[in-house]
Amino acid sequence: MESEKDSLLTFMKDFKEVTFVKDVWQKFPDTLDYFRPAIALKAHLENEEGGMKKISLRNFHQSDISVKAYSTDSLPDQLILLDSSVDFTGFTSDYETKHLFLPSDVKYVYYVPKNLGGKLIREKISKWPLPDNIDVRGDFSSVLNQYKKKGIITIPKGTYSFTKNVVATDAEKLIIEAGSSIDLTNTAGFISYIPVEIKGTPENPVHIFSSDSTGSGFNVFSEHGHSILENTHFTGLNSMNKNHWILTGAVTLYGGSVAIANCSFNDNQCEDGLNIIRSKFTMTESTVSNTLSDGFDADFCTGVLSNSVITLTKNDALDFSGSQIEIIGCEISKAGDKGISGGENSQLKISNTSINGAVIGIASKDYSQLEVTDVRLKNCDYTYAAFRKKPEYGPASITVTPSSEQVKGRMLLDLDSKITIGSKVSVGKEKLDIESLYSNQ
Repeated sequence: MESEKDSLLTFMKDFKEVTFVKDVWQKFPDTLDYFRPAIALKAHLENEEGGMKKISLRNFHQSDISVKAYSTDSLPDQLILLDSSVDFTGFTSDYETKHLFLPSDVKYVYYVPKNLGGKLIREKISKWPLPDNIDVRGDFSSVLNQYKKKGIITIPKGTYSFTKNVVATDAEKLIIEAGSSIDLTNTAGFISYIPVEIKGTPENPVHIFSSDSTGSGFNVFSEHGHSILENTHFTGLNSMNKNHWILTGAVTLYGGSVAIANCSFNDNQCEDGLNIIRSKFTMTESTVSNTLSDGFDADFCTGVLSNSVITLTKNDALDFSGSQIEIIGCEISKAGDKGISGGENSQLKISNTSINGAVIGIASKDYSQLEVTDVRLKNCDYTYAAFRKKPEYGPASITVTPSSEQVKGRMLLDLDSKITIGSKVSVGKEKLDIESLYSNQ
């Protein structure tokens, strides 16, 4: 059997590259020759009894997979083959759940996707059980019905305070009128399953905040709709964390598309100030500041971020995974870790942007490709870094078009990753200790 190390090292050789088009944002293909580990096999701990753990498994990958082995904390470098494989067909809306009973110190399970030619993939077992059909709407599930008319929910200008979850659903869209103020306390969250239209004005912005810093975020889940956020200030919000339903963003936008303009995301009490997932977005003339971890985190998105300010982030200012992003005319300052980070096969184009204060100015990780033009880097421990953090991905690259304001500095370059500045090409010759870079996170 091919060793885990050799299998993972060769995995990316057959990975299908996604074409990056400058002006036409294309969604990632949903084809059988495509693979993304973040949405493939899911493994969860259900319970533990008699020195054994019951592990639940679900496959969300479009191709068939076969679970073959596991490893433990006591023998982390040894693969232990299952007596018989656990096989799944490709994902459909009617997914199935299967179970394994494994030793109590099990940490990873290993599986082979049918469409990857026998490559072995590792999945860490979550310490949380699989989520049930959870309804976190609470007593306020119909609180907005009084504002529904002709299939549209409209919250008129006014001051509102909610102490239980607010849910918008079963309508064409939700409109929050200019000048409205919404206070979420006692862990109340705002949850919309329909597109949201918030068109504040400079004179009458919309304020969504938590006066006791417990509000469980402003969350929009709209698979195909288009949301608009204009002149809206999100302040002091926490994230949703109820009944095993855990989000990371003070503001979370999932699915569909969204246009954000002249908004602010400040003083969040959770991991991300703004988290956009599986969406096509534009964001301009906006501010993200004073975050407990990342400022703006986008996962599996296509989008354009322009003329915005990201400052005072405890971790990364901008963090993109599996995304195609253009960053234009932005100002980043006082980042606790990376100014801009692209990971998990992201393609970023960065231009006319300044980064002042970061551990790493710009980082490319895990088969990502970054193109950098007219970027000003100051007070960064490392100007650029290109490395592989996750073994299932390949080396990363950065291409820099130098300018007169280009600041020279130290770089981090992992084995086989590449940084090109003008005509000078640097390729990593040694494997970096990537774990040490994240030891304090």
